[in-house]
Amino acid sequence: MMDLGDSPSSPQSQVLSPWSSVHLDADILTPPMADPDAPPPSDGHAKRVREAFDAFHEKLGERLDNTTRESVERLRQAAADKDADKLREHMGEVKERHGWLYRELAEHPAIATLLNELALWGF
Repeated sequence: MMDLGDSPSSPQSQVLSPWSSVHLDADILTPPMADPDAPPPSDGHAKRVREAFDAFHEKLGERLDNTTRESVERLRQAAADKDADKLREHMGEVKERHGWLYRELAEHPAIATLLNELALWGF
């Protein structure tokens, strides 16, 4: 005999599991359409980029010549713009031309975190 709590329309029977085919409300899964005239959300990204690269310059600034300093600035700008393609391009150039600088950037905790986020999220 079926208990009333086990009927297909009861909330108790709608247990979410990886094997069930439950239809969720679309507004839960679909982000709202962004207003094109609204300013971008303040996620603190620009501040984090500035702080990460400022800390990097404090650590290695005296070792940077004009060429490596320009490379770091291109990386900073690409990270600030959330331009993953430019960031990959510039990191490839740094790796080819300045192996030591590439290692320092990859080992710097805040910069490595930014690089990983941009790579994962594909900004």
